[in-house]
Amino acid sequence: MMDSSFEIKAARREDCEILLKFINDLAVFEKAAQEVSVTAEELQRDGFSDPRRFEALIVWQDKVPVAMALYYHRYSTWKGLSLYLEDLYVDPEYREQGIASALMKYLCKAALARGCARFEWQVLDWNDGAIKFYKNMNASLDEEWINCRMVNETMHAWLGDCKEI
Repeated sequence: MMDSSFEIKAARREDCEILLKFINDLAVFEKAAQEVSVTAEELQRDGFSDPRRFEALIVWQDKVPVAMALYYHRYSTWKGLSLYLEDLYVDPEYREQGIASALMKYLCKAALARGCARFEWQVLDWNDGAIKFYKNMNASLDEEWINCRMVNETMHAWLGDCKEI
């Protein structure tokens, strides 16, 4: 059943502790709690200073924060501007109320309004509920591309003594 008593608002600087709580809750859900190292101060700096590195939405229900989405722009050499959803999290107590769907619709509209050619995100291969949700939206799930990353320690080790850019 959809509960329409929630409100989507742009996160504010003073909401960074709420964002951090949702980030930590998501990390626990994804079985990676030990991976979170970002602080509320870093979120304030990166999301609410110039240049702004990300934007975020918080969903409120009866003055209680129940969900968040954190997103930013990226650029495709083939397609141009894209809106990238880094994370979407709905508190388990508030799931199945249409909140995730409302957030995705909000972000789709934002992507279109900003002239983005694509709206992109990732999903863990074991998150069957999210995969089903995204397939129901007619999103394409790409099984061809492999995600790659280097963490700080790996970058330093690979670069060795190289200090120049």
